[in-house]
Parts: sequence; structure tokens; C-alpha cells
Amino acid sequence: MASRFDKCLLKRLLRFNSDIAPKPPKAGGRVELGGVAGSGTVGLNVDGNNLRLSFPDSVARADVSLTNRAVVDASGESSGDIQVQGRRVTLTGDSQVLSSNSGAGAGGTLAVTASESVELSGDNTYLATSTSGSGSAGNLTIETRKLTVGGGAYITTTPPDLAEGQGGDLMIRASDSVELVGTTADGNSSGLFAQVMQGATVNVPP
Repeated sequence: MASRFDKCLLKRLLRFNSDIAPKPPKAGGRVELGGVAGSGTVGLNVDGNNLRLSFPDSVARADVSLTNRAVVDASGESSGDIQVQGRRVTLTGDSQVLSSNSGAGAGGTLAVTASESVELSGDNTYLATSTSGSGSAGNLTIETRKLTVGGGAYITTTPPDLAEGQGGDLMIRASDSVELVGTTADGNSSGLFAQVMQGATVNVPP
């Protein structure tokens, strides 16, 4: 039986394929989202072909909010990295942040850093790394003071059924609290998922 994430991903890919292109992209690229509340200089770190934004520690962070089915997607045959930084990071209304690997190489990572809180709310609202190919899924890391996942939202590194690749590590570092509460209308629970599906493996670090 297909996992809940597998079904959501399938619906999203079908819409992508029919509306935009005949197949998923070759490479996922890199996505950087950052909220800065004051003036300052955002640096650009260069490591070969990899570019990464560097936000100054001295400048207060601003909120980052994804609502009304907003999607941040770095999926592809070589899925890309996604980094989100802010004061409060909020996903609601079926919004999604996803890096899914469909190739043979290593998948991209997803890192969310929020000085105050990370909150996900609502059915089909999620943060996810995954793999549908022989390559591994990327790791998913959240660093914040308070994490709240409610209303059936979820965070996952679970590969789809029968995927050959290994699932990614799911790492949550919350200095204050982690709260998982509520379900969807049809009873699916909010949660953190790093399940092992048939034919796949996943790491859960201590």
C-alpha cells in the first residue's frame, strides 16, 4: 500500500507533468529562503559550483511564511538543497517544502533554522526529503526553539513504497519544546515520520 506521502507526491507530480513538462527536471538546483528584519550584508559562500547564502548573526531575523498551497521544490534526478532561515517559519494551507531524488546520486538536504519557532498546520502541509530512484534521500534538519506540527501536517524522510534508495536522516533540535497535535478530517495524524517502507532503508540517528 502506498504511503500517505507517496500519494501526495504522486498527485503533485501528475499535475507537474501535465501542466509544465513531460518529465521531472534533471537537476533540482538550490533554494535559499531567508528573512532579515534589519539592515546588513548577506554573504555568498562559493564552494565549486555550489553557492550558499550566509546571513549575518548580528541582524535580527524576520518571519518566513508559506500559505495557500505555496510550494518550494528542488526535486529532480539530482535533487537540490533547500535552506530556510527566519525568526518564525510557518507553513499552512497545503503548503509544501520538498526535495525528492529520482536519480542514482545523493539527494539534496533540507535545513530549516528559526530563532523562535517552526509551525506546520493543515492537511497536506509538510516538509520532506525523499527518493524514488536508486540514490539516497537527503537529510532533513530543523533547529529552533519551539516546533509545532498540527492539523495533520507532517515532517518526513520516508521513501515511497519499493524505492531502492535509502531514506534520509531526520534530525530535530528544539531547545524549548516539540508539540505534535491533531489529525486531518479523515483521521491522519500529525507527526514526524522516518518509516522503512518495503525495499528501502532509513537511518534514525540517536
